[in-house]
Amino acid sequence: MACPNCGATRVSALRLKGTVYEGCGTCKIVWEALPANAPLDVDGRPQPFAKACDNCAFRQGSPERSDPEAWEGLTMALAFQEKAFYCHKGVPLNEARDGFDYPKREDGTHPVEQLRVCAGFIAWWKGISGQRDYIPGITPRPQSDAIAEVWIDA
Repeated sequence: MACPNCGATRVSALRLKGTVYEGCGTCKIVWEALPANAPLDVDGRPQPFAKACDNCAFRQGSPERSDPEAWEGLTMALAFQEKAFYCHKGVPLNEARDGFDYPKREDGTHPVEQLRVCAGFIAWWKGISGQRDYIPGITPRPQSDAIAEVWIDA
């Protein structure tokens, strides 16, 4: 695995409390390693895992869900804005920024094409929306059916 920050291949691994972390010897960042069975990228886009990670925010009992109001605010925003939630595996750790340092462009937006949509989010989205064909961050939003106006002659 190459460093997600600088691309260097001088990477070391460390297991801590059952979690494998990798670190870059060049730029000195650390990230949680991808699992061995991580799907290959398709056309340069990271593919979601088959199931939620062992420490996924969407799993019951996760630290992210410990504040019910904050969790509800996050999930409501995701649902109403139809925005994806991205996996933390392979993302550099940064305690000063809510734990993770997701890549950003100069304009402050995230290059979502470089991010992996969270498998826990996908399961949650399918559960709340009933959608199987449309998943934010993975498939394009379907065009809404045009509402036909019906005129009744009186």
